[in-house]
Amino acid sequence: MGKGERISQLMTEFSGDAVDPDQTDVASHPFYRAFFHWWNEQRYYEAHDVLEQLWLKTKSPDADYFKGLIQAAGAFVHLQKRYVVEARLQRLLKCVFNPGALPQAQQ
Repeated sequence: MGKGERISQLMTEFSGDAVDPDQTDVASHPFYRAFFHWWNEQRYYEAHDVLEQLWLKTKSPDADYFKGLIQAAGAFVHLQKRYVVEARLQRLLKCVFNPGALPQAQQ
């Protein structure tokens, strides 16, 4: 099954019927709504895929917002698959929330 078929199947599972992927109202766009549905179900891979389809097609000023959500979903996919070692994640979070904790460059 190709990516397009898989996304169509996900959207049918989400909405119960066919969706209009060319809808122009972003707030009620089925891919946008599906992203949050899959996110809340902790199915981050699916959330990433459906919103990516909207992001690739949009000329909206929201494109960077979509990209950030897609990247966040991708990060959670990696966490679920344990690609990030817990200690590395803790160091990363420490640096994000306390920028002074970043290692200093050697002079």
